[in-house]
Amino acid sequence: GWYGDDAYWSYDLPFDFPFFGEIKKTIYINSNGTINFDSDYADDYSASQTEFKFRSMIAVLWNDLRINSGDIFIEESADYITIRWNASYHTDSSDVNCSVTLYKTGKIILSYGSGNKKGGLIGISSGDGKNYLLSPLSQQIMENSCDIIFVIKENLPDGLSFSEDGVLTG
Repeated sequence: GWYGDDAYWSYDLPFDFPFFGEIKKTIYINSNGTINFDSDYADDYSASQTEFKFRSMIAVLWNDLRINSGDIFIEESADYITIRWNASYHTDSSDVNCSVTLYKTGKIILSYGSGNKKGGLIGISSGDGKNYLLSPLSQQIMENSCDIIFVIKENLPDGLSFSEDGVLTG
C-alpha cells in the first residue's frame, strides 16, 4: 500500500544492520529506488553522483520513479530483509522491477527483473564523501541483469587501500 511520487517511508529493521562501521536500525525506503539511512533528502529523485557521495544510502536503481499502479513489497526474517520496487519511470511509465536484500551480516544484494530499460544510479555510500562504491553498471539497462553483491569489510587486507576517490589499490 505504499504509493507515491518522490515519497519515502520509514521502516524499522528486524535486526541491527552494520553499514560502513555503524549500526543502522531504521531505513527510509524511497519511491525513487533508494534506501536512505537518514530522512534528510530521503525523497530526492535527482540521482546526482555528487549528492550520492554525501548521503548515507543504497542506490538500488536511483532515478525519477513513481509508484502508482505498482507497490513496494517487503519480505523479512530474523537474518535478512528484501525490499522490492514494482514501479515505473516518471518520464514514460515503463516498468521498473528491482530489489535489495540486506543481511544482518552487512551483505547487500541488488537484483533486477523485467523492465529497468532506462537504468539509474547504482551503488552504496557512507555519506562522508570518501567511502562509497558507484557501480560501473550505473545508468545501464538492467533488465534481468545479474545480481550485484556488496560486502563491506571493516579492515582491508594488508597491502590494500582505498584512495579518496574510491580507487582500490594494492
